[in-house]
Amino acid sequence: MDLQKLKEFAKDFTQTHYGVDFYIPLKLNGRLTTSLGRFVRTPTKSVQIELSKRLLQYYDEDEILGILKHELIHFALFELGKPHLDGEELFEQELVKHGAPRTKRIGHRGKIHVYQCNSCGKELYRARKFREKKYVTVCCKAKITYLGEKVI
Repeated sequence: MDLQKLKEFAKDFTQTHYGVDFYIPLKLNGRLTTSLGRFVRTPTKSVQIELSKRLLQYYDEDEILGILKHELIHFALFELGKPHLDGEELFEQELVKHGAPRTKRIGHRGKIHVYQCNSCGKELYRARKFREKKYVTVCCKAKITYLGEKVI
């Protein structure tokens, strides 16, 4: 999917289901690593919706549209002056109604870094690479060894 198709989907979704015009920018953000999308706003106005570049690289179309729906529901409810935050009852009901995923319900996909505990051999997975000489494991308080990158 490309960004233009996502913008068209956003306009259609918010107008059809909420009667709200989608007028804010939809952007890709390469710095979003733990979240796949976010709705950016000030206390009084909507600013933009950002989607992770990783989302378009490693996830399928249904998952991409699910994340976008989640952010669009935030936007539409905010514009209508209704409860729009994660965990609020109306927001959660709208997610279920439209088949959008709840927060932190889609697992990580993409490039990860693999480390191994030098004592017990347990593997550790991290999104970012770090200097293994500075850290010890939680399991054994032992040093770790970097094994390499892996795509999941």
